[in-house]
Amino acid sequence: MKHTVYRIQQVLNQAYAILFSPFEGRDPIWLMLWLSVLTAVLVLLVYKYLSSQEAIKKAKDRSKAHILEIRLFQDDPVLMGRAVRAVLATNLTYLRLNMKPFLIVFVPLFLMLVQMETRFGYRPLLPNESAVVRTSWRSTVPVDKAPCPTLVPGDGLSLESPPVRIGERNEIDWRIRATRMGKTGLVLKTTNDSVALPVFVSEKLIPVSPQNVLQGSMDVLWYPAGQALPPDGDLLSVEIGYPRRDFRLFGTTMHWIWPFLVVSLLAGYLLKGVFRVQF
Repeated sequence: MKHTVYRIQQVLNQAYAILFSPFEGRDPIWLMLWLSVLTAVLVLLVYKYLSSQEAIKKAKDRSKAHILEIRLFQDDPVLMGRAVRAVLATNLTYLRLNMKPFLIVFVPLFLMLVQMETRFGYRPLLPNESAVVRTSWRSTVPVDKAPCPTLVPGDGLSLESPPVRIGERNEIDWRIRATRMGKTGLVLKTTNDSVALPVFVSEKLIPVSPQNVLQGSMDVLWYPAGQALPPDGDLLSVEIGYPRRDFRLFGTTMHWIWPFLVVSLLAGYLLKGVFRVQF
């Protein structure tokens, strides 16, 4: 099971890298627009071919008719009560009819959102920026009494601080600084093992995940751009403090999910007539 999760994540990383590759080196807004429209088209196709379009249309029409009844019989409590119950019943039917396409589209959409977070949620370091490297350990021996691991920076990185031990959390932290552009890395050496971790220093739209977690852990799905750690070692996780990416739209800084949702909904509304879809 552990190796299966890791292999699935590797396949997904390659597939999404191909999907996003035409927009590498361009303004992130173009990739955002492309993914928003692609998401709208995917949802429309699922609804068109994997839902009961006729039943959805009938449920919507019945709901509108019962709402009209509420307005017509607002002076008759009995008839209005029946109309309200009918509205609730037709709305439940409408939700049931929409549940199947929603569940079908949820998994691929969720996986794409996780991949988007690695590109829009965080960014690589820039030259002269610093970041904290936090390591968490499995051992129950207090870290202030255990031999201290060694963090070796690669070309383009330098160490700014000695290791800081936080015994109550079994944590050891360092601060690093980027000195030049390019892909580089860190090597974390312990008494019995060493772990190599990539670090990116770039202005490009490169996927980065702040967390590096155990290979085979379900957390790998949340941090697809991270380096999987050996599952049997004492090291539990390594966090590299990549900065949050400031996504700017019309001069305003916001989280990337909001323009993605707005453009996806707008594209779906504009294209539903083209695809002849009811939802």
